[in-house]
Amino acid sequence: MAKQKTPNAKTRNWRAMSKGTLNKCHSWVSFFVFPYTPVEIPYTKRGQDNSKKINTNKNNRLPLARHMHLNKTATVAEKKMLFPPPMKRRKLMKRLSMAVVSTLALLMLTSNAFAFAFLEDWVFNPFGTGAESATALTVPDFLNVLGETTAINTYSDLTNFTFEETANFTVNGYGLPNANLPNSYYNVVGDISVPRITAEFIGSGTGTTAGSLIFDLGTLSVAFDGIEIGLFTLIDGYANLDGQAVPNGDITTIFEATSLAANTWFDSSLKDLSTVDPQNFVLGFATTNATLDSSTFDENIQTLVLGNNGQFRLAVVPEPSTFLLLGAGLLGIGFIARRKEK
Repeated sequence: MAKQKTPNAKTRNWRAMSKGTLNKCHSWVSFFVFPYTPVEIPYTKRGQDNSKKINTNKNNRLPLARHMHLNKTATVAEKKMLFPPPMKRRKLMKRLSMAVVSTLALLMLTSNAFAFAFLEDWVFNPFGTGAESATALTVPDFLNVLGETTAINTYSDLTNFTFEETANFTVNGYGLPNANLPNSYYNVVGDISVPRITAEFIGSGTGTTAGSLIFDLGTLSVAFDGIEIGLFTLIDGYANLDGQAVPNGDITTIFEATSLAANTWFDSSLKDLSTVDPQNFVLGFATTNATLDSSTFDENIQTLVLGNNGQFRLAVVPEPSTFLLLGAGLLGIGFIARRKEK
């Protein structure tokens, strides 16, 4: 009988190893929960010392397999590294699940902007005569705005500055492509139609040329014929800047409502958003771009005049009761998991 050829000492793929394996170490491994570092175990003759055979060189790693076998001569330390004890894995999975649901619940209970979607087909009536009035406008997604911004940047060094800005806008349409507002939304002065819906933004923050622009404070006032119909307070705002401190791309500002006029702002179900309690669960989102009209320097003070156009959207955070119910449910799941563990 021909002598069986002894395998050489080169590393074999785990999935091809069947001889000399230890069935006790054969186990399911959930890699999406426990992302073990792939290693290789070389094939060795039975009885050889395999304690220093694990190769963690990342250039020699093999793909992870759902089932893995260990050489019979693998050390106890090697086996524990690849296959933690089943009880320990189960406890770790439960604790991980509890941590996840507890974190989600806490976020939902404490964050005003955790879960929302932009309103679609919302109703806007700046005349304040209700959602079903002839003057009401159904907005598919956003209002289009056009305006001008004056920003004053005070530099502390060659690149870093603080700024204060004032922007004035008019609403000149809605949706994409831009749909014209009804004629009643304009005042006619001579041969010129002047939009009756205006907005003023006043804000401040910090910036770095060729870096980021960050808004710290700000308010947005929306008016109809000069009478305020909506006041929003800045939550966050940011943009990227070019080397002249001019926004390069979109300027994004996020607001929460401070006060809304009654019979003016409605969601798609015709619910009056002025009745949302708390009022700051109504959010406003403005996205604009900027074109440089002029830039002047006086010592360390730069004055920028920018042309802007963009969109204004609304969103409503779910009612507080919804947050409480969902958060309580998630916390309950975590509590049950902990009771079962004990």
